[in-house]
Amino acid sequence: MIFHNQEFHQDTFHQSYEVKAMLDQINQYPPRESLKLFTALNAKDIVYQDRKGDKDAFVQFKVTGDKSPKINKVRVIYDYGMDLYNIEFWYIRGTQHKIVKKINGLYNDQLTETIWRNVVIV
Repeated sequence: MIFHNQEFHQDTFHQSYEVKAMLDQINQYPPRESLKLFTALNAKDIVYQDRKGDKDAFVQFKVTGDKSPKINKVRVIYDYGMDLYNIEFWYIRGTQHKIVKKINGLYNDQLTETIWRNVVIV
């Protein structure tokens, strides 16, 4: 399968350590809340790509949020060289796709809150 000229895997049984760590970090949620982020976002179609050569590892998933109906896909990219994360918020409809917002240089503990604030909170 190809998304934005990159091949990705839908097989979740052979994830690399980096991809598994990204999924675990994204799914962490403040302890005062009972729902996990993926559940709150109604996330589905979770796919990933392991790091290959100069291509960074990423995890992407479809979302349904309250804040912006113009965001329906989130991609979290691990920048191996900087040891930071970048998040892209996409709007995809049919064959048209565009990046609605891109946030670079996040630490792992900022992932959940950043996704939450850009997709869910009104």
